[in-house]
Amino acid sequence: MTRVEEVEIVKKALDLERDFEKLTDEYNEIEAETFPVMREAPQMSFNKMPYPDVTSDLKFNILWFLLIFLGPIGWIIIIVAYIDFNNNKQRYIERARLSDEYLAKCREVDAINANREAEAQRIHNQEMNIFNRELDEYKKKKAEWLEEKNRRLDSKKSECDNKENEMEKHYKDSCLIPLKYHSVVALEYIYEIVGYSQYTFKEAAQDYEIFLNRKMEAARLTKEDEISATMNQMLIMSDELVGSLNGMTGTISRFSRNEAISNGIAMIQRHNTNRILNRR
Repeated sequence: MTRVEEVEIVKKALDLERDFEKLTDEYNEIEAETFPVMREAPQMSFNKMPYPDVTSDLKFNILWFLLIFLGPIGWIIIIVAYIDFNNNKQRYIERARLSDEYLAKCREVDAINANREAEAQRIHNQEMNIFNRELDEYKKKKAEWLEEKNRRLDSKKSECDNKENEMEKHYKDSCLIPLKYHSVVALEYIYEIVGYSQYTFKEAAQDYEIFLNRKMEAARLTKEDEISATMNQMLIMSDELVGSLNGMTGTISRFSRNEAISNGIAMIQRHNTNRILNRR
């Protein structure tokens, strides 16, 4: 096989891979399409009038507080008087709540609320009729849209399958490009070499492997630099901790200080180790 033939094989493989990648992206875009969401159904609501409050005109006589001059006995009398006043007040409120006058007011409120609810129900029924018509139309349009989407997906899937079969046939018939180079990235790199130099496919593939190894080595060194920086930071924090605790000579005992230093360093080490593991 001549070098020119190799160039043609690589170029066609690259074109096929690019076409397949484009078709796959188009398929994914169609699959990600969504139909607009239907608005929520209207909810019935109305402003409900509350029942009138029941209050008491009874007031605690402040003259009872003059008994505080009698000391503890006076306070006891005041407390007993207030308890009795409060009980009378509650009984008064309960009688007022059961009175014909108050019950009549409650019936007026019930009538107003019933009218408001009936009007709200009437408006709600109208809104629901509109909503149900919209919902039927929405379901119809969504079904049509889904049918059209599935048709386009099937068509695009067929294009992808045909392109994939064409690629497989090309790779099989040419017997030149190993499986690990069946990608746009690899073929672009190799084609840039064989298409514009005197390199053979084998030499270009070897150059690509060297390129990959360099990238992997650079990534490894970058990771090691991150780990080294983290370890240096840990040492600095440990030195600062030791320095600050050693300065507390007159405050805590040597044993307590050493124990605090040990625990602090262990905590820093755990923190930074977790950061390193999380990055990995």
